[in-house]
Amino acid sequence: MFKRILFDATHETFRLQAAAFLETDVVPYHDAWSLAQSVPRKIWFAAGKQGPLCRTIPQQYGGQGRDFRDSVVVIEELARRRLPGFLAFLQSDIVAPYVLRFGNKTQRDQILPGFCSGTLIGAIALTAQRKTSAGSVLDFQNTQFRLADLFSDCATNRSFVDGCIVAHLNGPLDPRTACIAKLRTTELLKTIAVCKLQLSGAAGFCDQAGVQATQDLIDSSVQSIWGGSTEIMRDIIGRSLVNIL
Repeated sequence: MFKRILFDATHETFRLQAAAFLETDVVPYHDAWSLAQSVPRKIWFAAGKQGPLCRTIPQQYGGQGRDFRDSVVVIEELARRRLPGFLAFLQSDIVAPYVLRFGNKTQRDQILPGFCSGTLIGAIALTAQRKTSAGSVLDFQNTQFRLADLFSDCATNRSFVDGCIVAHLNGPLDPRTACIAKLRTTELLKTIAVCKLQLSGAAGFCDQAGVQATQDLIDSSVQSIWGGSTEIMRDIIGRSLVNIL
């Protein structure tokens, strides 16, 4: 789709290998793994044996000593197949590099070979309210400004929609005004759903909160589609303005 000069022939050869591995060993089982919320250990062993794991780790620890473009290939092929349940890049490009860079010799010798072979699985821990040395995210001025903007937009929309209701009661509501009301309110609803998830941090997508966040995003997105999509609303509004200019 895009012309790229980032990769050489060795990367493209590896891409074919990574794609074949995913198609054979991951894609047929991924949905079942997602439902079970568990990935079998054997897939990590297979990934270690066939090469997608820890490509940038030096050979002395069991890696390939390759550059980050190999990691990019794996990430792209995972994304191409929408395989969020197999987080090979988490181990290869976050956890393992941490140990390589910050671990002592004993830690590197004991941990990195296992990461590369798949016999060890790395993980990271995320904090859940998002506390920092300066307080929580809600204490940041930027966050407060964002909340102020969203609340102001909600207040403006509320007033506008109330005016539309009064206009509808007193006579036909003109199409342009109705479209403006739907456009502004439904797009803002999606923005709020995303903002809530972002500001909640890890707590926003873990356990039941994650289920609720997913439902919020779906529900808010539906509003800008049915009853006339956002694109249709903008088209109607725009067409009504052409003769004014």
